[in-house]
Amino acid sequence: MEHMLKTIAEKMNLQLHAKRAEGSEQVAAGSSAEAPWRKTEFSDLPEICIAMMLACLSPVEVAKLACVSRSFLDASQSDLVWERFLPPPPYIHKLVAVHPNPPSQFACKEVFHHLCQPFVSSNHIQGYWLDRRTGGLNMSLSSSGLVITWSENENYWQWREDRGSMFPLVAELKSVCWFEAKGEIVCTLPPGTYTLSWRILFLENFGGWTGQPVHFIFSKNDGVDIESKCHMSPGRSMPVVPGYNLPKIREVADDWREFDVGDFVVERGEEMTLLKLQMLEITGGWWKSGLCLDGVVVQPTNTIQRRSPSTIAEQSLESEPFEGPPLGFLWRFLPGYRSFQRNLGGQ
Repeated sequence: MEHMLKTIAEKMNLQLHAKRAEGSEQVAAGSSAEAPWRKTEFSDLPEICIAMMLACLSPVEVAKLACVSRSFLDASQSDLVWERFLPPPPYIHKLVAVHPNPPSQFACKEVFHHLCQPFVSSNHIQGYWLDRRTGGLNMSLSSSGLVITWSENENYWQWREDRGSMFPLVAELKSVCWFEAKGEIVCTLPPGTYTLSWRILFLENFGGWTGQPVHFIFSKNDGVDIESKCHMSPGRSMPVVPGYNLPKIREVADDWREFDVGDFVVERGEEMTLLKLQMLEITGGWWKSGLCLDGVVVQPTNTIQRRSPSTIAEQSLESEPFEGPPLGFLWRFLPGYRSFQRNLGGQ
């Protein structure tokens, strides 16, 4: 990005010097006409060049720069910018195919914002969305898509709505001795590193979980099992189980928590990913109660530090600050930068 901006700046300076030289020759020849050259402005750049710069940034940075000048605003509407933030084919085609309201006729910017809104497939089992800050593809599997032991028996489990859930219904545990939930996810994901998380809510009647740790297991394409264990607790800290990884726990919307139980990598050329997952506690013999399962979430690892989207807690562009280069370099090409720098005592 910095090299591209330097190249453009050098070309602008060459044009400026050429115009100045042409004007000087006319003045020396006694011409009374006004010199044909003027100071080159950032807005003199072709819109496609500005769009190419913006395509090197993040969606948040593009949205911020669109507020700086008309040049940035016009260039920020270009498909050249927003096409980069969408998953490449065939992933974008498969994502649009499962959308209940496919945005096939929209410009790339409208398609991006449309797909950033979490949506549930027609079977109400899987959900999808794009991360608004990176364009990363996220997906989730609802608790109704899991095989939960005794979930059909109302004495042990019940299905209800919850305002902070990602799906219409969640599985609420009343009381069981044998706790086991398992499932499979067949998905097509762009290359990258992803994190698998269980989405759990602790209730006021939480109890019976102190005897033995809960065991989380998942595998990718029938490969090596990735395991972790933890003692379930509504508190923020959980003791380490010797010999096992401890899930990373994040609070998301309305007291829901996501238990990050492991990472996996999707390589280039992988057409399909099969994830087998399991959450169980079957050895303690204690009757357990007081939690809800919303399901399982798969999201790019580089996005999980931020607040996860939900049906009532949508991501906000305005809350995000500018991040990292190349914005710091870009500012020096904006109109008025040099005078502003001189006012600060810069070079």
